[in-house]
Amino acid sequence: MDPPHAGEAPESDGGEKGIAVLQFTINRSDIDGSLGDNPGGTGEKWRRRYARFLEDSLASVHSIHIIGMASADGPFGFNTNLAYQRAVAAGRWLQDRMAIAPEMKERILADVRPEGWEPVLEAMRQAGDPDAADVEAILERYPADGNNDDVQEREIRRLSCWERIRTNYLQRDRKVEYRYTYTLKSFTSDEELLRMYATRPDAFSEEEFFRVAELMPSLAEKIEAYRKLLAYYPASEVGKNNLAVLEHEWQMTNSRKGGVK
Repeated sequence: MDPPHAGEAPESDGGEKGIAVLQFTINRSDIDGSLGDNPGGTGEKWRRRYARFLEDSLASVHSIHIIGMASADGPFGFNTNLAYQRAVAAGRWLQDRMAIAPEMKERILADVRPEGWEPVLEAMRQAGDPDAADVEAILERYPADGNNDDVQEREIRRLSCWERIRTNYLQRDRKVEYRYTYTLKSFTSDEELLRMYATRPDAFSEEEFFRVAELMPSLAEKIEAYRKLLAYYPASEVGKNNLAVLEHEWQMTNSRKGGVK
C-alpha cells in the first residue's frame, strides 16, 4: 500500500493556449468596452484565466504570446497590420486590468497570423452550401502558401454567391489567440510541503498529496489527505486504493466506536 514518494520534485512546466473572441470597430484596433460581449463576457473570462497564473505566488510566467488573426476579406497587407495592432491592444487591455509587474510586461509579445479562407469554406460545408465546391476549387487553384491571399479573395468575390458568403459566413467578431508558458514552484522540504498543504492544496500535484499522506502522523489525518487528493484528482487509482485500505484499517481498529465521521 506504500504510496509513491514525491521527495523533492522538480518544478513543473506548463502551458496553455486558447482563443478570445473580441469585438472591434471596423478597421480599428482599440477595444471598445461597449461592444457586444467585450465588457463582462469574453474579456472577463480571458482576464480570469490569466489571473490564475499572473496572481499566483507559486507560478512563474515565462511568456505570453497574443496572436491577432487577420481576417480573410480585404487587402492582405492592411489586414495583417490591423490584426497585429489588435493583438497589441489586447495585450494592453490585459495589462490595464491586472497588477502585472514591469518585468512581466516585457514578456507579453504580439504577433499576427492570417486566418485565411479555410474557416469560411468549413462554415459553408457545415451549412451544406452548394457553392462550397466553388470556393474549395479556388483555394486549391491558388494555395495560400503561394502568397495568393489577395488572389483568393479576388476570385471568391467574382462568384455569383459572393453576397451570400459575405452575409452568412464571414466572421463579424475578430479573434486573438493567446499562448502562455509557466512554471509552478515545487516544495523543497517536507516542512514547506506541510505548511503549504494547510493553505494551498489547490497547487499540489498528485505525487505531493501522496507525500503529505505519508507524513501525516495519525490514521485519521492520512485518510483526510487522501480524501482531499481525490477531490482534486478524482481519477487517481492509487489514491482510491490507498484510501480504501486506510478506511478498512480504521473500521477494523475502531469497530466499537463506529466509522469515520
